[in-house]
Amino acid sequence: MASKAVPTIGDMRRKAIIADAEIMSATETYLGNPPVTSLEFASGYVLDGCKTVKDQQRAKAILSRKIDSDNYRRTIVYAAVILAPLTAE
Repeated sequence: MASKAVPTIGDMRRKAIIADAEIMSATETYLGNPPVTSLEFASGYVLDGCKTVKDQQRAKAILSRKIDSDNYRRTIVYAAVILAPLTAE
């Protein structure tokens, strides 16, 4: 029996379970406090903010540099959040 794939934030966004505004809020929360460990959504799903970024090698590399614009860094974190697998609280 094949195991089911773990849904991502992006999957829940496409199903309108998680709103785009919530993803942007999680992105801003992470950028405002990078060691943040818990990014919670109204639907009850939770992301580990540090793990979300560390699991995305590109995001990790870009955020370690201080030369990139805030908009570019925001886009990279937003993409990392979209690609993150979900856990339910």
